[in-house]
Amino acid sequence: MLDQMVAVSGIKAEVLESTYGGTCVELQPLGDMVELFNTKQLPQYGMVRLGSRIVFFPYSHLRGRPLGRPTFVIDANSELGERFLRDFDELLKTAERSQ
Repeated sequence: MLDQMVAVSGIKAEVLESTYGGTCVELQPLGDMVELFNTKQLPQYGMVRLGSRIVFFPYSHLRGRPLGRPTFVIDANSELGERFLRDFDELLKTAERSQ
């Protein structure tokens, strides 16, 4: 996946790896409160679950992509929130099966 991200974004692999590593280090003090998931597919969105809220933000890896992006806060107990969580769980199961 890293090769795909480099190809479409034009950002060097070392920079992407460093950014990922830095994020992991920043989140490490939170311990079990935070889970990071890696997939083999190039992600098209980010999703953070904060209790009963989901923060969702679409993004692009393409060169020249807009840096600003819409961010949505969704109630995890709503129909849409439940759909997001089911879809995300299925994405993780698919990723686990492909390993």
